[in-house]
Amino acid sequence: MASRVQRELEGLPHVTYRGAAYGAEKDAAYASMDALLFPTRYVNEAAPIVVYEALARGIPVIANRRGCVPDMLRAGGGVLQDEGSFVAGAVEQVVSWIHDPWSFRHASECALQGAAAAAAEEPTTTDRYVDWLTATGRPGRHGRTW
Repeated sequence: MASRVQRELEGLPHVTYRGAAYGAEKDAAYASMDALLFPTRYVNEAAPIVVYEALARGIPVIANRRGCVPDMLRAGGGVLQDEGSFVAGAVEQVVSWIHDPWSFRHASECALQGAAAAAAEEPTTTDRYVDWLTATGRPGRHGRTW
């Protein structure tokens, strides 16, 4: 069954709703993207992997100013919008990039630099978890190791 978002996007030119993708399908989706629009409304948005994945591929991100997303885009490669004006701001940004290809290339370079800065600043949660496991053994109940 199509979601409300999918139904609303049907028929819009130049817009593709991707939904979940994995492996080669996900790689192909990123390869076909010019920008990632991330209009989250979740107040406590943590660190959505999709944002890091886009940045690491040089894909600029346009996102709502929510949760940890501003920190993720602090080093560059993204444009933050206020929730109430996301659509208008995103359209304005995309049109700006269309009319000024240099600014789009610059945003793409900043995305790569932002991803590199984020990776250098702090290891990923997975890296920290693997380090913890190798140093302390397997996690048990209530944080104990065994």
